[in-house]
Amino acid sequence: MHAELIDTQAKPIDTYQAFKRWMTLAIIANLVVGLALLLEPLGFVAVIGIDAMYPDIWIRYVGLMLIVLTLSYIPIRLMPPVYLPLAFYAVALRALFVLFFLYAAVSASGGFLWFALYDVLFGVLLGTSLWQGYRDELMSRP
Repeated sequence: MHAELIDTQAKPIDTYQAFKRWMTLAIIANLVVGLALLLEPLGFVAVIGIDAMYPDIWIRYVGLMLIVLTLSYIPIRLMPPVYLPLAFYAVALRALFVLFFLYAAVSASGGFLWFALYDVLFGVLLGTSLWQGYRDELMSRP
């Protein structure tokens, strides 16, 4: 092997790699749910067991808001260290949504339980991977 072909430069370690993967999956999942709510609101709520409501414009509004909220995650996904306070805020919001959807599930005979489980799952995955990345970043500093 030739000495000039060996790369001796230290490569920076991306301590947020797992967080970025989970955030990518969360963004895709949120966009799919948001588009389903926006484009086929009554069909979507029927599938998850929520009574359809008329007019369906409010269900479409929720879909649109989910899409808009999800688009705000893109900078967090691209550069977690730069947007670290927002990343922790986005994860903390999941806990608020879990509480809201648990309350809604009790009020609506369980239909919103799926949303609570969805936010619990992504909250735990995003929260643990963000904390691990943050901790590893701090540990890598001199």
